[in-house]
Amino acid sequence: MMNLPRLRAAIERQLAARLVSTESITSRFRNAAPWLAVQPQSAAEVVELVRLCLDGLVTIIPLGGNLPTLELLYLPDDRPWIALLFNRLNRIIQHTPEDLTVTLESGVTLAELSDRVEPHHQELPIDLANPEQVTVGGMVSANLNGPRRLRHGTLTDYLLGATLVLADGSMIKAGAKTVKNVAGYDLHKLLVGSFGSLGILVEVTLRLKPLSEDFRLAVITGHNADDAAQIISRLRRGTTRPALLELANPLAAQQLHHPVDNAEFLLFVGYEDTREAVQWQLEQLPQYIERPIRIFDATESLEVHQHLLNWSSLTAPLLFDALVLSNQNERFLERCSQLGVAAMAHIGSALIRGRCEHGLDSTAVMELRNLAGEAGHVRFYAQSADSPIDRWGPADGSTRWMRAIKCQFDPRSLLPWPGFLGPRSP
Repeated sequence: MMNLPRLRAAIERQLAARLVSTESITSRFRNAAPWLAVQPQSAAEVVELVRLCLDGLVTIIPLGGNLPTLELLYLPDDRPWIALLFNRLNRIIQHTPEDLTVTLESGVTLAELSDRVEPHHQELPIDLANPEQVTVGGMVSANLNGPRRLRHGTLTDYLLGATLVLADGSMIKAGAKTVKNVAGYDLHKLLVGSFGSLGILVEVTLRLKPLSEDFRLAVITGHNADDAAQIISRLRRGTTRPALLELANPLAAQQLHHPVDNAEFLLFVGYEDTREAVQWQLEQLPQYIERPIRIFDATESLEVHQHLLNWSSLTAPLLFDALVLSNQNERFLERCSQLGVAAMAHIGSALIRGRCEHGLDSTAVMELRNLAGEAGHVRFYAQSADSPIDRWGPADGSTRWMRAIKCQFDPRSLLPWPGFLGPRSP
């Protein structure tokens, strides 16, 4: 077993030019100071770092421009950890407009990706706040998706291939660089939402989509939760095809600068297509929704859409994401209102984001988790370090096989241990 001074000397000898200050990471997380922070500029240097650490009894945690993911990991308390930053792994390797594909290193930000593909009237239809900060690798590892998933699907639908460094220092490729089907397992899809626990993502290939000609938003007020549910049901059975359905409870509506009465819910409806198709769909809304409808023009639609994205990224003393069965969305949002929690549901994805300016007692936490049901869960984060709330809640039956996969990929626990696996094994 290599001792720590020898390991540090070996890393400094091999990667001295890549070591950076740890202050920016330590200042954001109490009691979470990395032992080292490294900025490799090639996949080969990531391999070199992993091989140097194989016998060093340390943990390597990839931080792809999404530092809050630290809150969702079990940081090792019995060994030092190394922060692996991707600022220099930021090359766009190949963009093939005729195939609607792009291959890029995992440190490329969403803003940089958009700048490259938009001149070709293409996009990755994943809308996130702060695209200049979110990296492609961080987005894949944390499974981040935007509100337009109702029309376009989730990130898993766009990940065609990946190159990753495994915990034994080997580098493998999974998937392909084309949209054609490839024989074998979709190993790269296993990386989505893995928080870097199965391998270090260094390169990805993504499928793109043509840019839509027009995007417009409308907003509809529901008298209460049941009324909002009926409106959503009519929309989903109707002749239009929304790209976005976001349901905000009264507290969230107020924070979005669209105040409503205490019991009212606000539904944002978005359409994108050709101008003619978008206009036709907007004209259909009054025919089967007997509520006042405000339709935004093109400029206002972009502004409101940005407000929706920004709301999801705002900080608060207590934040949570909940996966809830679709028939429980309105009931869950209503209970959030009663608890003083601002919440918004991404209709069609089962995801609800909640923001709370005060703490929740254990009874309220248990009630929210019970409302999510056996098929869902509630994940808390951005809470104080001494909060008694378990971020992930009780582990369910699927944890057993997920822990087995983790141990197969990473028997030495060199890579991070995500909270959804339950507490680390002793």
